[in-house]
Amino acid sequence: VVFLHGGAYVRGSRSVNTEVYGNVATYFARQGMLGVNGSYRLAPAAQWPAAAQDVGLLVKWLKANANAYGGDPERIYLIGHSAGATHIATYLYHKDLQEPNGAGIAGVVLMSGRYHFDPKPDDPNLTNFQAYFGTDQTRYPAQSPINYVKTAKPMPTFIAISEYDNPDLDTQGALLFSALCERDRACPRFTRMELHNHLSMVYQFNTADDALGRQILEFIRRGR
Repeated sequence: VVFLHGGAYVRGSRSVNTEVYGNVATYFARQGMLGVNGSYRLAPAAQWPAAAQDVGLLVKWLKANANAYGGDPERIYLIGHSAGATHIATYLYHKDLQEPNGAGIAGVVLMSGRYHFDPKPDDPNLTNFQAYFGTDQTRYPAQSPINYVKTAKPMPTFIAISEYDNPDLDTQGALLFSALCERDRACPRFTRMELHNHLSMVYQFNTADDALGRQILEFIRRGR
């Protein structure tokens, strides 16, 4: 299980403090899995699709090295939060970012990411968004992973949003959910985390409130 943190595209670290974001990898390691806390290049030095390319490099490294750490290279699950979810979705749906034989993963968990790039002028993260994706709005449709869902290979997917999410990120999750429902004529796993906000939905891993963690374990066990 690989976790990619958020950070509004221009900031973020695998270790905000001694607990976060290592709590996510620790939670899954305690369930007998190999937990990996990943990262990616940041804007403005790195711009689209650099971070999604880094997801591909991470998958490639795990395919070659997971066995040495007790993991299964054929059972890689990616979990992304916020910008991390956006980068995973970009890797998953833009086939030109993958190896010729595909994404190389078993499933994804996407937590409150952006999938349809149409930021509003009053979006509090607009400046950070533009630092990574650019200011040319005519490019946004081609960059948006949701526009490639119909031609992408089906992949076990779990979409999560929170009740008190950042502006528009809950509706972004709903848009991707709807697109997958339409494509597959069957809907993927979806949850709206009651009483949680954009950050607490990650902080709850490896605590007494591990509701999302239990759901992800069931998702992995069932493969759906």
